[in-house]
Amino acid sequence: EANRLIRTYNASLIRWAWAFYKWPDYAIQTDANHLSFAFTGQVQRVKSRQLIQELLRDPRRYQELPMIYNSFVHRDLLNELRRRTGRVFNAIAPDVYSGFALAEVVDVFISVTRPLGIAGQSCHSNGQATIFGCGATSGIAKEFDAFNQQSGLTWQHAVPELTKSISAVVAESYAQAVSRLCGEVHFSTDQHRSLAAAMLLDLWQHPNVSPSEREAGIGLVRSWCTKDARPQHWFQTLEQEYSQKQPFGNEAVQTWQKGMGPSCFDIDASAFGVTDVDAAAEMIENLLGCRSRPLYPPRRKPLTIRTIAQSVLPSAFFRSTTKRPSPLPLGEG
Repeated sequence: EANRLIRTYNASLIRWAWAFYKWPDYAIQTDANHLSFAFTGQVQRVKSRQLIQELLRDPRRYQELPMIYNSFVHRDLLNELRRRTGRVFNAIAPDVYSGFALAEVVDVFISVTRPLGIAGQSCHSNGQATIFGCGATSGIAKEFDAFNQQSGLTWQHAVPELTKSISAVVAESYAQAVSRLCGEVHFSTDQHRSLAAAMLLDLWQHPNVSPSEREAGIGLVRSWCTKDARPQHWFQTLEQEYSQKQPFGNEAVQTWQKGMGPSCFDIDASAFGVTDVDAAAEMIENLLGCRSRPLYPPRRKPLTIRTIAQSVLPSAFFRSTTKRPSPLPLGEG
């Protein structure tokens, strides 16, 4: 399937939407056995810079990046990263960093909503150990940190060092990619606000952060916001609002619902006898019938003044000059 898409689009970078599977030993038990995957099967061209700006407003969408874990990447792109930065991976979060770095190298990439790969997360996963720190993961986290230090990979100073905030990790990966490929890192006032709000939300929803760790994290975000005078008063108001909320902690309710949503299907895999990632992948194949239902390129709409304007003008400008904006034609966004 990937080979056919690569030839159809003459593409050097194809990203797909992961299927996510949480093993039965996943430390956050409310998420154990959760299997989630997209079923829409759409193909579209994505403008890299536009996606990056959207992710700085909503960093939890980082899976939409063309990361090397969920993409087919032409070796020339990897050689380009080596040529410009000395190595392919330049951050403590190799997956997220690779997504930002590759998005900086190419203007447009192909994105497929059907899963062509599956991400299995267990108690042995580096990401779970370092960000969530639940269960018997302290040894994994320490080993991962030691390997990063040996490789000379340290936290980018343009972002507060909150290793237990996925939003901070995403922002740090972005800062690493920009600083190494483009030069100085600068966050706008709006980006400061969006990322600070996302980091606070992470701290309040985290299942394994002590009150002292949370307070220290808030202090780091507060200090980060003071670097730009405009977000200071805004952050004080936001911090006051959060101080009146009860953190989720270990009593966090299940964050997902069974059933078919607008674009994803979420199930308890154990109810179908699935207990490992291979069985989860086979189940998705049987449900979607991927082998017998290949993906096809979207049909383009005829060129008109409107469609040309939509593909050329910035989306914000186009929306401001039309009364009833319509979405970009499939394959142009």
